[in-house]
Amino acid sequence: MKKVNRILWGVILVAIGVLLGLHQLELLPFDLFFEGWWTLFIILPSVVGLLTEPNKGGSLIGLLFGVFFLLCEWDILAFDLLWKLILPVAVVLVGLRLLVGKRAKKQEGSIPASPDAAQCVAVFSGQDMRFEGQPFRGAEAVAVFGGVEVFAAGAVITEDCVVNATAVFGGVDLYLPSNVNVVVTSGGLFGGVEDKRRVPPIEGAPTVYIRASFAFGGVDIK
Repeated sequence: MKKVNRILWGVILVAIGVLLGLHQLELLPFDLFFEGWWTLFIILPSVVGLLTEPNKGGSLIGLLFGVFFLLCEWDILAFDLLWKLILPVAVVLVGLRLLVGKRAKKQEGSIPASPDAAQCVAVFSGQDMRFEGQPFRGAEAVAVFGGVEVFAAGAVITEDCVVNATAVFGGVDLYLPSNVNVVVTSGGLFGGVEDKRRVPPIEGAPTVYIRASFAFGGVDIK
């Protein structure tokens, strides 16, 4: 996927360079800084993410925001509409994420989500899941204008598992033991994922695969 990512960005940059050259030679006049040009910094990375990243939820959110902002700049939509639609759109996206997550298939370097994974959804609220001394087989954590804390530092993790984390104007905190490996795939808009554990890879240890999507939010691994 990294190779495909590089190829796509290479093609995009070559195309932009060719267009700039033709413009300078007055062979193809166009205005590089058209109305809403800044939205390309949201749209292009989102499109590349949709084509290359296994976790496409964040890229889809980013693309929707980018296209919306572009249409607003072109006076096709009004910016005020964002605040009216952002909550229902976020809820729909979260619902789709839950449906798709249940049907997730095995991907390279990852495993399917377990049907036994715990679920927690926080909308305009704070929720937590605790697994002290209990088996942990993965989780589905969704925070929309709220927060979710997953306390699994004292959990019993004996096999690979998946955590699907979605943060939309909110945050997900995931507490994991130090004797597991973590592999993160993520995508989104104005946010990020941070692994604060600073733990080196442990050979033969179970792996927690974290699939994170975010929009104006973030996921912290502690």
